Amino acid sequence: MHILGYFLKASKDFEIKLEHLRIRRNLRNEKIIRKLKELGFAISIDEVINEARGESIGRPHIASVLMQKGYVRDINEAFEIYLGEGKKAFYERERISPSEGIELIKSAGGIPVLAHPKYLKQNGLEEVIKGLKDIGLQGIEVYYSMNKKEETKRYSRIAKKYGLIATGGTDFHGSNKPDIDIGRGLGDFRVEYKIIEKMRLIISQ
Repeated sequence: MHILGYFLKASKDFEIKLEHLRIRRNLRNEKIIRKLKELGFAISIDEVINEARGESIGRPHIASVLMQKGYVRDINEAFEIYLGEGKKAFYERERISPSEGIELIKSAGGIPVLAHPKYLKQNGLEEVIKGLKDIGLQGIEVYYSMNKKEETKRYSRIAKKYGLIATGGTDFHGSNKPDIDIGRGLGDFRVEYKIIEKMRLIISQ
């Protein structure tokens, strides 16, 4: 489950938690690299850092290095064989609970929004969203370029039912998703600016 935070302000608690997660993420990356070396791959953390080009380092960057060195045909194969959950070089990363994420975002003056609900278990989803609303969730990502029409309609209905902001997102992840940009998703998908205006109105109240 991904919780987005919009319009965050400076928050000591938020920064402390973020730094903790960065450290744990880097330790996980090093474990993955060590395991890949044990599997016979000539790969180093420095190569992965160079591939990230200043972005937060993650498995997609490791997959890209494996692809460039000819160990896998593409990034999908890297995840299917080595980096995906339960695969040969997979290590779980530390996560925070949805309630903690919502609390941290609210403490930083932001708007917490549930991202791409299509990737969550659909059976009982409405009850999950209601529970999140009860602990501070303010929006749900209704408009998403990978949604089917019936999914967008369903999430829109849920947003209206529980008084949540219907937001939109492209799932932009920098160079890891070159066909997606901020505000522009796959095909002709666009996120309308009026969504941002609605959130700004809530922040100003």
